[in-house]
Amino acid sequence: MPDLMYLYIGNDSFLVENAVEQLVKKLDVDPFNVLTYDLEEHDLDELLQEMNTISFFADKKIIKVKHPWFFYEERNDDYLPDLIKYFHSPNEDTTIIFMLERGMDSSLPATKEAKKYVRIETVADMAKEDFRPYVKKAFESLKYTIEDLAIDELLERTNYDISMLNNEIAKLKLFAFDDKKITLKDIKQLVARNLEENIFELTNAVLAKNKKRILEVYYDLLEKNED
Repeated sequence: MPDLMYLYIGNDSFLVENAVEQLVKKLDVDPFNVLTYDLEEHDLDELLQEMNTISFFADKKIIKVKHPWFFYEERNDDYLPDLIKYFHSPNEDTTIIFMLERGMDSSLPATKEAKKYVRIETVADMAKEDFRPYVKKAFESLKYTIEDLAIDELLERTNYDISMLNNEIAKLKLFAFDDKKITLKDIKQLVARNLEENIFELTNAVLAKNKKRILEVYYDLLEKNED
C-alpha cells in the first residue's frame, strides 16, 4: 500500500514547503484537489472532517497541514483521540502531509503514534557552500545574468537566510525584467542589509563621523521599517 501520511520536518519553512511541493508534483494530483489547512487558523475537527471526506471531483486528494501542534504541544482537544485513530486507518483516497518547522515532543501521544504510522522525512538545512550555485541557478533558469560580486553582496545582505534570499531574488527579477542583468550596483540599491550589520556599521560610521555612510545605513533601516 502506498504511503498515505507524511511528516516533513525541518528548521526552515521555505525548505520544508519546497520539499512538500516536490512530493505533491510526484503524486500528480489535480491542483484543485490539493488543500491546505493551517492549524493556527483552523480547528482540528475541521481538518478531520476534510480528512474523512471523499473527494467528489477526483479519485485522489492531498491535504497539507501547517502548524500541527499535536506533535509539539499538549492541548485539551476533544478531537485528538480521533486524529490518532485516523493514523491507524487512513482514508485511502487522501494523502496527508504534515509540515513541521520545529522539534517534535516524543512524549506526546500523537508523536508516538506518528512514528509508527507516518512516513517522516527530515529536510536538511542548506549548506553555506550551496547558496552561491543556488542563486546563480535561480537567475539562469530564466535567462538572467548576475555578476559574481553581486551574488556575494546579495548573500551577505540576506545573511544566508533562504526565505529572505528568495524574496529578494523575486524583487530583483522584477526590477531587471527588461534587460535581465543583475549588477552589484543593483544589489546595493535594492537589497537592505540585515539589521545587526546595519547597527554595527551605523556605530562605526558615527564614530568615524562618516556622514555619507550614516545616511546610507539610515535609509537601509527606513526601508526595513525599523524603529
